[in-house]
Amino acid sequence: MLLSLVFLGTLGAKAHPRLPSPIPPARQMVINLEPCSPKCLHNLYASGQIFSFMAHYAADTQDAQLQDNYTIIDDLLNPTLSAQKPKEENAQNQKEVYKVALLVPKKVVGRYADTSTNALLAYLALKNHDFTLKVFDSQSEDPDSLKKTYQDIIQEGFPFVIALLTQEGVQNLAAKTPLTLPTIVPTVNKHQLEKRMDLPSTLIFGGIDFPKQVAMLLDLSQHKPLVVYDDDSFRGAMLSKSLKDLGANVVYEDTITFKKASTFGREIKHQKRYLKNGVVLFNTSIVKTGMLLSQIGTLSSRERPQMLLSSQINFNLSMFMLTQPQDRQNLFITNALAELNPYLNQTAALLNSDLKYDWVGYASVDCLENMLAYFYPHLQRYFKEPLQDQQILYTNTLYTPKYLGFTPYSN
Repeated sequence: MLLSLVFLGTLGAKAHPRLPSPIPPARQMVINLEPCSPKCLHNLYASGQIFSFMAHYAADTQDAQLQDNYTIIDDLLNPTLSAQKPKEENAQNQKEVYKVALLVPKKVVGRYADTSTNALLAYLALKNHDFTLKVFDSQSEDPDSLKKTYQDIIQEGFPFVIALLTQEGVQNLAAKTPLTLPTIVPTVNKHQLEKRMDLPSTLIFGGIDFPKQVAMLLDLSQHKPLVVYDDDSFRGAMLSKSLKDLGANVVYEDTITFKKASTFGREIKHQKRYLKNGVVLFNTSIVKTGMLLSQIGTLSSRERPQMLLSSQINFNLSMFMLTQPQDRQNLFITNALAELNPYLNQTAALLNSDLKYDWVGYASVDCLENMLAYFYPHLQRYFKEPLQDQQILYTNTLYTPKYLGFTPYSN
Protein backbone atom coordinates (compact mmCIF):
# COMPACT_ATOMS: atom_id res chain seq x y z
CA MET A 1 0.00 0.00 0.00
CA LEU A 2 1.31 3.46 -0.91
CA LEU A 3 0.15 6.64 0.75
CA SER A 4 1.17 9.79 -1.07
CA LEU A 5 1.17 13.21 0.57
CA VAL A 6 2.09 16.05 -1.78
CA PHE A 7 2.36 19.65 -0.59
CA LEU A 8 3.32 22.40 -3.02
CA GLY A 9 3.72 25.97 -1.84
CA THR A 10 2.88 27.58 -5.21
CA LEU A 11 -0.59 26.63 -6.41
CA GLY A 12 -0.81 29.00 -9.39
CA ALA A 13 -3.81 31.00 -8.13
CA LYS A 14 -4.09 34.60 -9.38
CA ALA A 15 -3.45 37.25 -6.75
CA HIS A 16 -5.57 40.43 -6.74
CA PRO A 17 -3.82 43.62 -5.53
CA ARG A 18 -5.22 45.25 -2.41
CA LEU A 19 -4.24 48.44 -0.67
CA PRO A 20 -3.11 47.97 2.97
CA SER A 21 -5.13 49.80 5.59
CA PRO A 22 -3.26 52.58 7.45
CA ILE A 23 -5.02 51.53 10.67
CA PRO A 24 -2.84 49.15 12.77
CA PRO A 25 -4.50 45.84 13.73
CA ALA A 26 -6.05 45.51 17.17
CA ARG A 27 -3.87 43.86 19.79
CA GLN A 28 -5.31 41.77 22.62
CA MET A 29 -3.99 42.58 26.07
CA VAL A 30 -4.60 41.09 29.49
CA ILE A 31 -4.09 42.85 32.81
CA ASN A 32 -2.48 41.28 35.87
CA LEU A 33 -4.92 41.58 38.76
CA GLU A 34 -3.21 39.63 41.57
CA PRO A 35 -0.02 37.59 42.23
CA CYS A 36 0.22 34.00 40.98
CA SER A 37 3.06 31.58 41.81
CA PRO A 38 4.72 29.33 39.18
CA LYS A 39 2.61 26.45 40.49
CA CYS A 40 -0.50 28.59 40.07
CA LEU A 41 0.52 29.44 36.48
CA HIS A 42 1.13 25.76 35.63
CA ASN A 43 -2.31 24.87 37.00
CA LEU A 44 -4.02 27.65 35.01
CA TYR A 45 -2.35 26.55 31.78
CA ALA A 46 -3.08 22.85 32.35
CA SER A 47 -6.76 23.56 33.08
CA GLY A 48 -7.15 25.61 29.89
CA GLN A 49 -7.63 28.98 31.64
CA ILE A 50 -5.55 30.72 29.00
CA PHE A 51 -6.60 34.33 29.65
CA SER A 52 -6.07 33.94 33.39
CA PHE A 53 -2.64 32.45 32.65
CA MET A 54 -1.75 35.44 30.46
CA ALA A 55 -3.06 37.92 33.03
CA HIS A 56 -0.98 36.46 35.85
CA TYR A 57 2.20 35.82 33.86
CA ALA A 58 5.12 38.07 34.86
CA ALA A 59 7.84 39.18 32.43
CA ASP A 60 10.60 38.13 34.85
CA THR A 61 9.37 34.52 35.11
CA GLN A 62 12.37 32.16 35.03
CA ASP A 63 10.49 28.90 34.42
CA ALA A 64 11.42 27.80 30.86
CA GLN A 65 8.19 25.85 30.36
CA LEU A 66 6.07 28.84 31.39
CA GLN A 67 8.06 31.08 29.04
CA ASP A 68 7.38 28.66 26.18
CA ASN A 69 3.67 28.52 26.99
CA TYR A 70 3.44 32.32 27.10
CA THR A 71 5.22 32.73 23.75
CA ILE A 72 2.90 30.28 22.02
CA ILE A 73 -0.32 31.76 23.45
CA ASP A 74 0.80 35.33 22.75
CA ASP A 75 1.43 34.38 19.12
CA LEU A 76 -1.99 32.76 18.86
CA LEU A 77 -3.69 35.85 20.27
CA ASN A 78 -1.60 38.29 18.25
CA PRO A 79 -0.41 36.46 15.11
CA THR A 80 2.10 38.14 12.81
CA LEU A 81 3.31 36.80 9.49
CA SER A 82 6.86 37.99 10.14
CA ALA A 83 7.08 35.97 13.36
CA GLN A 84 6.37 32.68 11.66
CA LYS A 85 8.09 33.12 8.30
CA PRO A 86 11.48 31.34 8.26
CA LYS A 87 14.55 33.15 7.02
CA GLU A 88 15.37 32.83 3.34
CA GLU A 89 17.90 30.01 3.19
CA ASN A 90 19.22 30.04 -0.34
CA ALA A 91 17.80 31.20 -3.65
CA GLN A 92 18.71 27.93 -5.35
CA ASN A 93 17.16 25.91 -2.50
CA GLN A 94 13.86 27.75 -2.93
CA LYS A 95 13.60 26.59 -6.55
CA GLU A 96 13.84 22.93 -5.56
CA VAL A 97 11.27 20.70 -3.91
CA TYR A 98 12.22 18.85 -0.75
CA LYS A 99 11.53 15.18 -1.52
CA VAL A 100 11.11 12.99 1.54
CA ALA A 101 10.45 9.22 1.55
CA LEU A 102 9.25 7.60 4.77
CA LEU A 103 9.45 3.80 4.85
CA VAL A 104 7.16 2.22 7.47
CA PRO A 105 5.99 -1.36 8.12
CA LYS A 106 2.61 -0.33 9.54
CA LYS A 107 1.71 -3.78 10.83
CA VAL A 108 4.82 -3.66 13.02
CA VAL A 109 5.16 -0.03 14.12
CA GLY A 110 1.42 0.70 14.39
CA ARG A 111 0.57 4.20 15.62
CA TYR A 112 4.21 5.31 15.35
CA ALA A 113 3.67 5.56 11.59
CA ASP A 114 1.16 8.38 12.15
CA THR A 115 3.32 9.92 14.88
CA SER A 116 6.30 10.15 12.56
CA THR A 117 4.28 11.32 9.54
CA ASN A 118 2.60 14.15 11.47
CA ALA A 119 5.90 15.28 12.96
CA LEU A 120 7.58 15.37 9.54
CA LEU A 121 4.65 17.30 8.06
CA ALA A 122 4.89 19.88 10.85
CA TYR A 123 8.58 20.47 10.20
CA LEU A 124 8.17 20.70 6.43
CA ALA A 125 5.16 23.01 6.71
CA LEU A 126 7.09 25.40 8.94
CA LYS A 127 9.91 25.60 6.39
CA ASN A 128 7.67 27.55 3.99
CA HIS A 129 9.19 25.57 1.13
CA ASP A 130 7.71 23.34 -1.57
CA PHE A 131 7.94 19.69 -0.55
CA THR A 132 6.75 16.18 -1.37
CA LEU A 133 6.36 13.63 1.40
CA LYS A 134 5.49 10.04 0.49
CA VAL A 135 4.83 7.26 2.98
CA PHE A 136 5.82 3.84 1.62
CA ASP A 137 4.17 1.05 3.61
CA SER A 138 6.02 -2.28 3.46
CA GLN A 139 3.36 -3.79 5.78
CA SER A 140 5.89 -6.11 7.48
CA GLU A 141 9.63 -6.23 8.15
CA ASP A 142 10.49 -9.39 6.24
CA PRO A 143 13.51 -8.97 3.92
CA ASP A 144 11.55 -9.30 0.65
CA SER A 145 8.89 -6.73 1.57
CA LEU A 146 11.50 -4.23 2.69
CA LYS A 147 13.59 -4.76 -0.44
CA LYS A 148 10.63 -4.21 -2.77
CA THR A 149 9.55 -1.05 -0.93
CA TYR A 150 13.09 0.32 -0.91
CA GLN A 151 13.39 -0.25 -4.67
CA ASP A 152 10.10 1.62 -5.18
CA ILE A 153 11.60 4.60 -3.37
CA ILE A 154 14.69 4.51 -5.61
CA GLN A 155 12.59 4.30 -8.78
CA GLU A 156 10.60 7.40 -7.79
CA GLY A 157 13.77 9.45 -7.48
CA PHE A 158 13.89 10.22 -3.76
CA PRO A 159 17.35 11.33 -2.57
CA PHE A 160 17.19 9.69 0.87
CA VAL A 161 15.08 7.39 3.04
CA ILE A 162 13.75 7.75 6.58
CA ALA A 163 13.07 4.18 7.74
CA LEU A 164 10.86 3.64 10.78
CA LEU A 165 12.07 0.14 11.68
CA THR A 166 12.80 -2.05 14.68
CA GLN A 167 16.24 -3.53 15.26
CA GLU A 168 15.16 -6.71 13.47
CA GLY A 169 13.81 -4.66 10.59
CA VAL A 170 17.15 -2.89 10.10
CA GLN A 171 18.94 -6.23 10.06
CA ASN A 172 16.48 -7.61 7.50
CA LEU A 173 16.74 -4.52 5.30
CA ALA A 174 20.54 -4.54 5.24
CA ALA A 175 20.73 -8.32 4.74
CA LYS A 176 19.03 -8.38 1.33
CA THR A 177 18.89 -4.80 0.05
CA PRO A 178 21.82 -2.76 -1.33
CA LEU A 179 21.42 0.56 0.51
CA THR A 180 22.37 2.91 -2.30
CA LEU A 181 20.61 5.94 -0.77
CA PRO A 182 21.40 7.62 2.54
CA THR A 183 19.07 5.74 4.90
CA ILE A 184 18.42 7.04 8.40
CA VAL A 185 16.56 5.14 11.16
CA PRO A 186 14.95 7.26 13.93
CA THR A 187 13.92 4.26 16.05
CA VAL A 188 17.21 2.36 16.46
CA ASN A 189 20.54 3.31 18.00
CA LYS A 190 23.74 2.23 16.28
CA HIS A 191 25.01 0.52 19.43
CA GLN A 192 22.15 -1.98 19.20
CA LEU A 193 23.58 -3.32 15.94
CA GLU A 194 27.28 -2.56 15.55
CA LYS A 195 28.34 -5.79 17.30
CA ARG A 196 25.93 -7.90 15.24
CA MET A 197 26.58 -6.81 11.68
CA ASP A 198 28.79 -4.79 9.38
CA LEU A 199 26.98 -1.51 8.90
CA PRO A 200 26.89 0.02 5.39
CA SER A 201 28.26 3.56 5.24
CA THR A 202 24.89 4.77 3.90
CA LEU A 203 23.06 3.52 7.01
CA ILE A 204 22.62 6.22 9.68
CA PHE A 205 20.92 6.02 13.07
CA GLY A 206 18.85 8.56 14.99
CA GLY A 207 17.56 6.41 17.84
CA ILE A 208 18.01 7.26 21.51
CA ASP A 209 20.67 5.31 23.42
CA PHE A 210 18.41 3.55 25.95
CA PRO A 211 21.23 1.46 27.50
CA LYS A 212 23.08 4.71 28.23
CA GLN A 213 19.97 6.04 29.96
CA VAL A 214 19.75 2.87 32.04
CA ALA A 215 23.41 3.26 33.04
CA MET A 216 22.67 6.82 34.21
CA LEU A 217 19.80 5.53 36.35
CA LEU A 218 22.00 2.85 37.89
CA ASP A 219 24.59 5.47 38.81
CA LEU A 220 21.84 7.56 40.42
CA SER A 221 20.74 4.57 42.49
CA GLN A 222 24.35 3.98 43.56
CA HIS A 223 23.92 0.45 42.15
CA LYS A 224 21.64 -0.66 44.96
CA PRO A 225 19.57 -3.87 44.57
CA LEU A 226 16.75 -3.38 42.05
CA VAL A 227 13.13 -4.38 41.67
CA VAL A 228 12.51 -4.40 37.90
CA TYR A 229 9.19 -4.40 36.05
CA ASP A 230 9.54 -5.13 32.32
CA ASP A 231 7.08 -4.58 29.51
CA ASP A 232 6.00 -7.58 27.42
CA SER A 233 7.36 -5.95 24.26
CA PHE A 234 10.60 -5.68 22.32
CA ARG A 235 11.45 -2.45 24.14
CA GLY A 236 10.93 -4.05 27.55
CA ALA A 237 13.09 -7.04 26.65
CA MET A 238 15.82 -4.76 25.30
CA LEU A 239 15.89 -2.66 28.48
CA SER A 240 15.97 -5.79 30.62
CA LYS A 241 18.95 -7.09 28.64
CA SER A 242 20.71 -3.75 29.07
CA LEU A 243 20.43 -4.13 32.83
CA LYS A 244 22.00 -7.56 32.74
CA ASP A 245 24.77 -6.38 30.41
CA LEU A 246 25.55 -3.59 32.88
CA GLY A 247 25.77 -6.07 35.76
CA ALA A 248 22.83 -4.66 37.71
CA ASN A 249 21.95 -6.32 41.01
CA VAL A 250 18.34 -7.39 40.38
CA VAL A 251 16.63 -8.95 43.40
CA TYR A 252 13.17 -9.23 41.81
CA GLU A 253 12.03 -8.99 38.19
CA ASP A 254 8.66 -9.49 36.53
CA THR A 255 7.22 -9.03 33.05
CA ILE A 256 4.03 -6.97 33.24
CA THR A 257 1.14 -7.67 30.90
CA PHE A 258 -1.97 -5.48 30.99
CA LYS A 259 -3.69 -8.23 32.96
CA LYS A 260 -0.92 -8.22 35.56
CA ALA A 261 -0.96 -4.42 35.72
CA SER A 262 -4.71 -4.37 36.34
CA THR A 263 -4.42 -6.90 39.19
CA PHE A 264 -1.20 -5.50 40.66
CA GLY A 265 -3.07 -4.38 43.77
CA ARG A 266 -3.51 -8.04 44.74
CA GLU A 267 0.10 -8.94 43.91
CA ILE A 268 1.79 -6.09 45.73
CA LYS A 269 1.40 -7.66 49.18
CA HIS A 270 3.72 -10.49 48.08
CA GLN A 271 6.36 -7.97 46.92
CA LYS A 272 6.43 -5.64 49.92
CA ARG A 273 9.67 -7.07 51.22
CA TYR A 274 11.39 -6.15 47.95
CA LEU A 275 9.78 -2.73 47.67
CA LYS A 276 10.43 -1.55 51.23
CA ASN A 277 13.21 1.09 51.06
CA GLY A 278 14.23 -0.39 47.71
CA VAL A 279 14.85 0.95 44.20
CA VAL A 280 12.29 0.20 41.48
CA LEU A 281 13.03 0.45 37.76
CA PHE A 282 10.09 0.63 35.34
CA ASN A 283 10.74 -0.75 31.85
CA THR A 284 7.00 -0.61 31.20
CA SER A 285 4.84 1.55 28.94
CA ILE A 286 3.35 4.74 30.37
CA VAL A 287 -0.11 3.23 30.99
CA LYS A 288 1.27 0.20 32.83
CA THR A 289 3.73 2.35 34.77
CA GLY A 290 0.86 4.60 35.87
CA MET A 291 -1.14 1.59 37.05
CA LEU A 292 1.82 0.22 39.02
CA LEU A 293 2.71 3.58 40.56
CA SER A 294 -0.86 4.18 41.71
CA GLN A 295 -0.79 0.88 43.61
CA ILE A 296 2.69 1.42 45.06
CA GLY A 297 1.46 4.84 46.19
CA THR A 298 -1.09 3.15 48.48
CA LEU A 299 1.70 1.67 50.61
CA SER A 300 2.56 3.33 53.91
CA SER A 301 5.61 5.58 54.04
CA ARG A 302 7.56 2.79 55.78
CA GLU A 303 6.75 0.28 53.04
CA ARG A 304 7.49 2.42 50.00
CA PRO A 305 10.61 2.31 47.81
CA GLN A 306 13.31 4.91 48.30
CA MET A 307 13.60 5.59 44.61
CA LEU A 308 11.51 5.06 41.43
CA LEU A 309 13.36 5.10 38.11
CA SER A 310 12.53 5.03 34.40
CA SER A 311 14.10 5.73 31.02
CA GLN A 312 12.67 7.85 28.18
CA ILE A 313 9.61 5.61 27.70
CA ASN A 314 7.86 7.27 30.67
CA PHE A 315 8.80 10.89 29.94
CA ASN A 316 5.20 11.59 29.10
CA LEU A 317 2.58 14.05 30.37
CA SER A 318 0.10 11.18 30.64
CA MET A 319 1.95 10.38 33.87
CA PHE A 320 0.04 13.25 35.52
CA MET A 321 -3.34 11.92 34.46
CA LEU A 322 -2.59 8.36 35.56
CA THR A 323 -1.10 9.07 38.99
CA GLN A 324 -1.52 11.27 42.06
CA PRO A 325 1.26 13.54 43.43
CA GLN A 326 2.07 11.08 46.24
CA ASP A 327 2.52 8.29 43.67
CA ARG A 328 5.25 10.30 41.90
CA GLN A 329 7.39 11.05 44.94
CA ASN A 330 11.06 10.11 44.43
CA LEU A 331 10.47 9.41 40.72
CA PHE A 332 13.40 10.06 38.34
CA ILE A 333 13.20 9.82 34.54
CA THR A 334 15.89 10.24 31.90
CA ASN A 335 15.13 12.42 28.88
CA ALA A 336 17.16 13.06 25.73
CA LEU A 337 14.83 15.56 24.02
CA ALA A 338 16.09 19.14 23.96
CA GLU A 339 14.01 22.33 24.02
CA LEU A 340 12.88 23.27 20.51
CA ASN A 341 11.79 26.40 18.71
CA PRO A 342 8.29 27.21 20.10
CA TYR A 343 6.91 27.70 16.57
CA LEU A 344 7.99 24.18 15.62
CA ASN A 345 6.34 22.82 18.77
CA GLN A 346 3.21 24.84 18.02
CA THR A 347 2.99 23.67 14.40
CA ALA A 348 3.49 20.06 15.46
CA ALA A 349 0.76 20.39 18.09
CA LEU A 350 -1.68 21.55 15.40
CA LEU A 351 -1.00 18.25 13.61
CA ASN A 352 -1.47 16.23 16.80
CA SER A 353 2.27 15.64 17.29
CA ASP A 354 4.05 16.34 20.57
CA LEU A 355 7.73 16.98 19.90
CA LYS A 356 8.38 17.87 23.53
CA TYR A 357 7.48 14.47 24.92
CA ASP A 358 7.16 12.00 22.02
CA TRP A 359 10.65 10.67 21.32
CA VAL A 360 9.67 8.91 18.06
CA GLY A 361 8.31 12.14 16.57
CA TYR A 362 11.28 14.14 17.86
CA ALA A 363 13.83 11.66 16.51
CA SER A 364 12.02 11.45 13.15
CA VAL A 365 12.22 15.22 12.63
CA ASP A 366 15.82 15.34 13.87
CA CYS A 367 16.67 12.68 11.27
CA LEU A 368 14.85 14.64 8.56
CA GLU A 369 16.75 17.82 9.36
CA ASN A 370 20.08 16.00 9.22
CA MET A 371 19.24 14.62 5.78
CA LEU A 372 18.03 17.98 4.45
CA ALA A 373 21.12 19.72 5.85
CA TYR A 374 23.30 17.24 3.96
CA PHE A 375 21.67 18.15 0.62
CA TYR A 376 21.02 21.82 1.47
CA PRO A 377 23.97 23.11 3.56
CA HIS A 378 22.33 26.54 4.10
CA LEU A 379 19.26 25.03 5.77
CA GLN A 380 18.10 26.92 8.87
CA ARG A 381 18.38 24.34 11.67
CA TYR A 382 16.24 23.77 14.75
CA PHE A 383 18.04 20.76 16.26
CA LYS A 384 21.41 20.90 17.99
CA GLU A 385 22.30 17.21 18.34
CA PRO A 386 25.46 16.39 16.34
CA LEU A 387 25.73 13.53 13.86
CA GLN A 388 28.94 11.58 14.43
CA ASP A 389 30.08 8.23 13.08
CA GLN A 390 26.64 7.41 11.58
CA GLN A 391 24.73 8.20 14.81
CA ILE A 392 22.88 11.26 16.10
CA LEU A 393 24.20 11.92 19.61
CA TYR A 394 21.73 12.92 22.33
CA THR A 395 22.40 14.48 25.72
CA ASN A 396 20.59 12.67 28.54
CA THR A 397 19.25 14.63 31.50
CA LEU A 398 17.55 13.44 34.68
CA TYR A 399 14.10 14.87 35.40
CA THR A 400 11.63 14.75 38.28
CA PRO A 401 7.87 15.50 38.19
CA LYS A 402 6.95 19.00 39.32
CA TYR A 403 3.53 20.66 39.19
CA LEU A 404 2.08 19.26 35.95
CA GLY A 405 5.39 18.85 34.12
CA PHE A 406 8.99 17.71 34.52
CA THR A 407 11.94 19.70 35.81
CA PRO A 408 15.69 18.88 35.53
CA TYR A 409 17.05 17.16 38.62
CA SER A 410 20.14 18.54 40.35
CA ASN A 411 21.83 16.89 43.31
